[in-house]
Amino acid sequence: MNAVEAKYRLRKDRCHYCKIPVVYTKITRGATTPRNRATIDHRIPVCRGGKNELSNYVTCCIKCNEEKGQLTEKEYLIVLRWRKRQHWRQAILASAAILAIKITVLVRNCS
Repeated sequence: MNAVEAKYRLRKDRCHYCKIPVVYTKITRGATTPRNRATIDHRIPVCRGGKNELSNYVTCCIKCNEEKGQLTEKEYLIVLRWRKRQHWRQAILASAAILAIKITVLVRNCS
């Protein structure tokens, strides 16, 4: 087992960022890449001063790795938290709209 595989095992087979289960597979040329394939990402990107050291590596899914791009780990976690809050706000607003429609229908039917 190499250092990268060891790091993968430490994360308990989950993406460091979104926590979905990931699989460690070697991809051959021309093969399709599943969303849950484990990739190695730099906590601090090399272009921003990060090192190619085990302590700077995390295991994550392809989607998170691509979305994170050149953000640091802390910056990307802020983005994920903000996105989660926005999702809940949208769900609450949608529920309120549905409830308002149901009340309107009930009021019309009772009148």
